[in-house]
Amino acid sequence: MNNILIVDDNPVLLDIYSEILRKEGYSVSVAESGDDALDILRDRNFGIILLDIMMEPMNGWEILRSIRKFKDSDEAEIIILTAKALHPDEVLIYGDMIQGFLMKPVHIDLLRDYLIMIISERERRDDMISGSAKSNFSAGDISEYETLNQQIRVWEELLFILEDTYGVEKIAENREFREKTEQIRDIIADKKYNARVLESSLGLRD
Repeated sequence: MNNILIVDDNPVLLDIYSEILRKEGYSVSVAESGDDALDILRDRNFGIILLDIMMEPMNGWEILRSIRKFKDSDEAEIIILTAKALHPDEVLIYGDMIQGFLMKPVHIDLLRDYLIMIISERERRDDMISGSAKSNFSAGDISEYETLNQQIRVWEELLFILEDTYGVEKIAENREFREKTEQIRDIIADKKYNARVLESSLGLRD
């Protein structure tokens, strides 16, 4: 998990992020385009990918779709870093494909804490799966439970970003945004319900 690929077409940001993260003890590689990133990822594995959205000719969402064709979240945790305003459609399409979303400019302390959180989530899941061999619970159920909890966090973060970007009142006035935001809330509620069911079956509830 300490090996990170940063994908951004801004060489200045690549230098800044990579230098700081290396000082934090991470092994960092960089890619200035989607094609470069995909070439690197076909040959090497990275625990975390920091992915910009506003790139050409292949934008970050296109890169994300391409990555997920051959690497799932167990193989690479993807965090979006972008200055582009988030649209509800992007949440609905890509919400389950990413493990984090941060708006630029990102203060290095926030990025540092966010990476620690992502790594802690992975370590917790791995520890629980390892412990499943000593219990009556399947590794698949535990993995699904931890994945659901991570997805709930991500979707709630994305919903907060939408409301912070456009304002709750503006969203309510825009029929398209209002309906899609309600759809996002319904998805979060479904994920929470499924997580509670699994939590109960795994004996994790008091």
